[in-house]
Amino acid sequence: MNRSASKVFSCALVLGLLAACGGHEVTVPPAVDAGPRCAPRVSGDTRWAQYAMPGTAGHPRRYEIAGTRSEETVIDCVTGLEWQRSVEHFGHSEQAFAVELCGVLTYAGYTDWRLPSRIELVTLVDYSVAAPGPTIDVTAFPGTLGVAFWAASPGAILPHTGSAISFRDGSGGNYGTTTSLPWRCVR
Repeated sequence: MNRSASKVFSCALVLGLLAACGGHEVTVPPAVDAGPRCAPRVSGDTRWAQYAMPGTAGHPRRYEIAGTRSEETVIDCVTGLEWQRSVEHFGHSEQAFAVELCGVLTYAGYTDWRLPSRIELVTLVDYSVAAPGPTIDVTAFPGTLGVAFWAASPGAILPHTGSAISFRDGSGGNYGTTTSLPWRCVR
């Protein structure tokens, strides 16, 4: 089965509720994985965005679900980044532990996972959703709470702080590196 056999449904059609999905699209993958269906994966320096920001003019948010039921991933069709779909069974941790766990993670058949940079995590924020959020596509990322998630980036000003992005309102912040926050790995 090739890419053209994939079906793209708007969230409104799948759920019957346009407001719940914000008009974003989620692709139902074909029965047989036909390989890459979205933008090519990002490579190189992950400190800087090397892609358009999803949700901006000409770059609507679009995701594809891949992997198995127990280890689903979400491919961002604008950035090419692949994310863990669910974070419920990973819990909360200090920043260094989140970096380490992503670095050794084997998930959905891949071993090249890492904690995302701040700019990569920002690509998931849907600023059209008001606080208390969650400011993320809840169809593509079900169960995501409207709280801050760790990024691998260091804090901006203070020593011993790390960056996090809040899915409550889309804001970024610095937290003590020993603060326990949820995290989501990317590849």
